[in-house]
Amino acid sequence: MKAIIKVYLEHKEDVNREIQIEYQKNLEDLRNAIINYFDLNKLEIGSFYLTNDNFDLLEEIPCLPMDEKSKVTKDFSIDSLLTKDSNKLIYIHDFLEMWHFLIELIDVDYKSESDLRLLSKIGKMPKKNQELRFETENNSNSDIDYNENYCDEYY
Repeated sequence: MKAIIKVYLEHKEDVNREIQIEYQKNLEDLRNAIINYFDLNKLEIGSFYLTNDNFDLLEEIPCLPMDEKSKVTKDFSIDSLLTKDSNKLIYIHDFLEMWHFLIELIDVDYKSESDLRLLSKIGKMPKKNQELRFETENNSNSDIDYNENYCDEYY
């Protein structure tokens, strides 16, 4: 049984991959496929997150354990998290670059026998992530003038 999964990079350009993977494989296998098909640095760590319809980051599933009791990506199968009722996850890769990916279960193919494969590829993975820009609630730039030295009294 194979899962058809679409992985979208959060970026100003369209960059996505459609992957076929065994539905019973674990999240570590899915993570490795994402790293491979998006040409990411395999030495960087990342985490999956359960999400809702607002794409809020809910429960974290890290690739490395935080303590001896914590569960990690190899402890969760794809079919236990990506279902018809709950078909989305967020994956963040490289906590310095902060690559954000939306993972969506498209279909489950009960007949397919082939191994992991790339079904479609749209867009090229950028070398650097887009610049993050923090804004105030009214979507205007912050009023702080960073050229002034507000910390003189501490020097």
